[in-house]
Amino acid sequence: MHYRFHQAIVSVLLAVAAAPAASDCLRVQDNSVQEKTTRYGITTADWTADVRNDCDVPYDGTMTVRFRDADGRVLYKAVQVIVVRGGDRQNARRRINIPADNFKAIDTIDVAVEERERPR
Repeated sequence: MHYRFHQAIVSVLLAVAAAPAASDCLRVQDNSVQEKTTRYGITTADWTADVRNDCDVPYDGTMTVRFRDADGRVLYKAVQVIVVRGGDRQNARRRINIPADNFKAIDTIDVAVEERERPR
């Protein structure tokens, strides 16, 4: 019971601490990570983010996601590529496997987006 309560609190806190990314057209919203399982000292978790394209043309985005501890140290880094149609939104997802101690230490999630207009 205590473990599930801890999971719920970690998920809520990480959702609040997730920092939005800034770019010209692609905007990251509702960025969070949720623990799925922990076995043999490894935590499997799902990172999700709602990505909105504020421009009228489609864009590719290379998203670099950095999970940091309270001191700003990068605990885990992932790269995700996404395509978002003009004026639309897309849900980005990434499953990660991270040492359980590092997962527990995650304080913030930084997302940097490198965007490219898709060829017409």
